[in-house]
Amino acid sequence: KWGSNMEYYLCSLGFAVGFGSLWRFPYLVYANGGGAFLIPYCIFVLILCFPLLFLETAVGQTFQTSVTGCFEKVSKKFKGIGISEVICTFFMGCYYNLLLAYSIVFLWKSFSWPLPWKVDSSDGEGRLWNEDYFKDEVLHLTPDSSDLGGINTPILTANAVSFIICFLCVAKGLGTTGKVAYITVPAPYFFLFVFLIRGFFLDGAWEGISFLFKVDFSKLWDLSTWFRAANQVLFQYSISSGTMFAFSSYKERHQSLKRPAIIIPAITGATGVLCAFTVFTYMGHMAKVAGVPISELPLAGPDLVFVAYPAALTLMPGATLWAIAFFIMLFFLGVDTQFAFLETLAGYVEDEKIKLFGKEIRIEAGRVIIT
Repeated sequence: KWGSNMEYYLCSLGFAVGFGSLWRFPYLVYANGGGAFLIPYCIFVLILCFPLLFLETAVGQTFQTSVTGCFEKVSKKFKGIGISEVICTFFMGCYYNLLLAYSIVFLWKSFSWPLPWKVDSSDGEGRLWNEDYFKDEVLHLTPDSSDLGGINTPILTANAVSFIICFLCVAKGLGTTGKVAYITVPAPYFFLFVFLIRGFFLDGAWEGISFLFKVDFSKLWDLSTWFRAANQVLFQYSISSGTMFAFSSYKERHQSLKRPAIIIPAITGATGVLCAFTVFTYMGHMAKVAGVPISELPLAGPDLVFVAYPAALTLMPGATLWAIAFFIMLFFLGVDTQFAFLETLAGYVEDEKIKLFGKEIRIEAGRVIIT
């Protein structure tokens, strides 16, 4: 069981508030009608997020078992749904660990002065960001997919380091994970508020915020906007990933069901707005300095946090310290979600009698036991 109810809330929030809030939500807002996008977004929060999170909390807390066990207890025919969620969780864990590896590589490089991705002077197009650094120096991208290239040693090493850190934090189960959450969950909020306050005083910050929430009601008549809003709600609030079943199964049956189903989505949504404000204060400043429209900045997906945001930090006094703080925050944002993925997978192995070559595999007190 959880050591306290606070540990449950912290781990659940750490799981829900991840990369989707920092880079995906701000991009979707600006690309789909600005403030108008918030209308379908809020509607889907009400009709999808709140009821589904309540349902997952109730089922996990009632049956006190992993996601596969929860579905199986409802009906044996539904067990495959739980298994599919475990499989998806495994692949998302691999994906998130790779993003953590990128964060570690950038964090390591942030101790350099000047920052290695800094552009000394704008190029012929007036740009101040170095997109080639991320693609060539970090990812080692090849010209086409048929050329696999060699082993990317820095990313491989950072990937292993990330796995080791996550393992050490969850190896002893909830007793460790819950305690680590007291640091890893509040820390990103501290950094976000520091970045936001600093961003408000940058030249062009308010232009960036007004660009983000500029209302285009014509987007509301586009069904793709509604589709993206629903998709973002499910992704950002981590619905149907199986983790909330697992986390809720560690609660006592008599504890409140309604409170977490209201508090967790509310804080997650507010965090998305906080991230959007923070990101676009810096994007507005960067566009002002470069003399280009904000829409021309690399704002989609990983480019936002590994190209545009690092470039914006190079324009500030003490850029090295700001870069270190940013990538520490980015690592904390991702590692909490990774903890949840690992706990979900471990819970499945603990509750299922998994056999390999005729031997049963169990996890007890952080040890893998083969009998």
